[in-house]
Amino acid sequence: MYLNGTIYEGEWKNELKHGEGLEICPNGNQYEGSYADGKPEGVGVFTWNNGEKYEGEWHNGMRHGSGTWHGLYGELFAGEWKCGKADGKGVHVGRNGTQYYFS
Repeated sequence: MYLNGTIYEGEWKNELKHGEGLEICPNGNQYEGSYADGKPEGVGVFTWNNGEKYEGEWHNGMRHGSGTWHGLYGELFAGEWKCGKADGKGVHVGRNGTQYYFS
């Protein structure tokens, strides 16, 4: 446990999170997946304390690659992410089921 209350269970390398792990923050946010050099890298799932969730690829601690964000009311974006933001091909599904395709 860190001084701020964050809990990490998983693999380490050179005193940094590296490999598979689970991190739970004091506010209830959590990340489970792969780490490299202390940051999410590869594939993992981030769940916000309000119930939103991102499942997919990470690079240097940011959503990057293919992934799906699930909102609170059934909305989602499935597609490409770059530097933490939806960017590129994908589909956004709204609360009412309306679908928007990005290419």
